[in-house]
Amino acid sequence: MSNVKRITPSSFNNEVLQAAMPVIVVFVAKGDGRNNRAVITAIRLGKMSDGEVTVGYIEGSLEDKIFKKYRIPSIPTTVVFKGGSAIAHHYGEASVEKLKRMLGTAGLDVEEDEEDEEEEEEGEARRA
Repeated sequence: MSNVKRITPSSFNNEVLQAAMPVIVVFVAKGDGRNNRAVITAIRLGKMSDGEVTVGYIEGSLEDKIFKKYRIPSIPTTVVFKGGSAIAHHYGEASVEKLKRMLGTAGLDVEEDEEDEEEEEEGEARRA
């Protein structure tokens, strides 16, 4: 997968709604972008998808028009788009497992390799 895409309100239609494949979009606060943990998790899942999904993020606030249009109630929020429609939402930080289930609604089955599973388990242990 190529690098994560920074999506803007002006590029949203082309980058997300007209995309040929599913797109994971993480809605984050201004200035948070690539450093947001939800974005980092989405990037990790994108790498596991073998190019079957695009990952992007859009920075803004809950008052921004595009955040209102897609009813983003909190930041971060992760949305999976397919065929021009939002098909799955998660509010707050999502685990790789949650994102995999979200992609399942788009008809994708993403497999983790052993290294990714170990990293996920270590992350869960640190949060506990």
